[in-house]
Amino acid sequence: MYDLLLINPSLNDVRKRSETLSFAYVDSGHGYIPLFAVALIPYVRRTGFSVKFLDMELYSNRDERRLLEIYAPSARFIGLSVMTAQIPQALHVTKTARTIAPKAEIVWGGIHGTLLPEQTAAHPLIDHVVVGEGEEPLVALLAGKDHPRLCNKHKPPEMAGRSTFLPVEELPDPDYDAVEMDRYFMFQRGYRNCDVMTSRGCPYRCSFCVNTILTNRWRGLSPERSIGILRRLRERHAIQHVLFADENFFGKVSRATAIVEGLAELGITWEANICVTDFLTLDDSFVRLMLKSGLTKLRMGVESASDRLLAILNKNITRNDIVAARERCLSFGIKPCLSFMTRLPDELPEEAAETRKLAQESEERGAEVLGPAPFRPYPGSAEYDKLTNRGLRIPASLEEWRSSDLFEDGIRDRTLKEEIRAVLKCAFPQGTRRIRVARAARNAVSGFWNRG
Repeated sequence: MYDLLLINPSLNDVRKRSETLSFAYVDSGHGYIPLFAVALIPYVRRTGFSVKFLDMELYSNRDERRLLEIYAPSARFIGLSVMTAQIPQALHVTKTARTIAPKAEIVWGGIHGTLLPEQTAAHPLIDHVVVGEGEEPLVALLAGKDHPRLCNKHKPPEMAGRSTFLPVEELPDPDYDAVEMDRYFMFQRGYRNCDVMTSRGCPYRCSFCVNTILTNRWRGLSPERSIGILRRLRERHAIQHVLFADENFFGKVSRATAIVEGLAELGITWEANICVTDFLTLDDSFVRLMLKSGLTKLRMGVESASDRLLAILNKNITRNDIVAARERCLSFGIKPCLSFMTRLPDELPEEAAETRKLAQESEERGAEVLGPAPFRPYPGSAEYDKLTNRGLRIPASLEEWRSSDLFEDGIRDRTLKEEIRAVLKCAFPQGTRRIRVARAARNAVSGFWNRG
């Protein structure tokens, strides 16, 4: 008997896995270890409840039902952590689990339910929704108690308290033995890479970010605990490389310095996320220390080449800063990984073109480039509010989110005319010859539908 059967649903509808495919990530060099599970499970167990975890990304479609038939009937609660892109398969797993174990209560957590809790809880197959970080509300649910960040069909969450999260020092260390580590390593072509999170939240307030919506302030583990986690991973699982999945590993430079000094003794390589401006302010001596300790790559969310858009997004950086950070990385022999976005609510076609140009230039210079990826606004963010105020149609139910094109089509319907007007007003003053105006309108339409 399990108190909780915890499930990570696959991205099956996106990946188009065959019925017989054994390893979902065989085409990837990265492990995708579910950090929510290694963090949540030890907290639940510490409070006296039993947990069984299934990562459906490790199994074929055919195996999913077999595993649910084994474990679901003996679970009091069946919990799924769901991103929006996982909704199709998460609903499939939920329906199957409900059929196999009709008495078990179904609880959804994760980012989608956090941002749209009442809509998620309204689905007939879902009994409860956990909002925000799951440790406290999930344990309350298992114990038969209420919590401000629990939602069901009769009770909305107390959203004013949804950003009240535990200090990380009160949480147990992540338990990597709770997941099938050896199977993740099998996908990595002989390279034992592991994701680790030593802090939660972010010190910055980008206008599109979920941390801004939740006012999720940066909270970091002590250097001693962080190094202890890494040392145990090295000893128990022989890891060779660590990706620090912290939103901003350098949220506190003194802490990062102590961790970097400890890394130098472990003999592993590593990479981390850092803000452009933070990197530009680091001393050369510290950058050399990071290299000595095994640093191979720094990841930076740069988003756009437009200073105007960067200001709107509250990034507190400029295009020149992005180029300077990229060149500084390269000069030290560090691989810069730059992520870009396009199709932003206020983006003009020429700004999208400049972003693509900077991304291509960066790749040619030796940077790793992610994107430009289509912008996806989080409900509750300033960018999301702009779109809804301009008429964006939001899916009215969880089922409607199954279509990956629905949201994008809504943005297109909403902004096409505004974009044409903005281009004409911005680029061509009154009295411009009619043929130039017509050409600008045509280009705006073409750029809008083809950009990104």
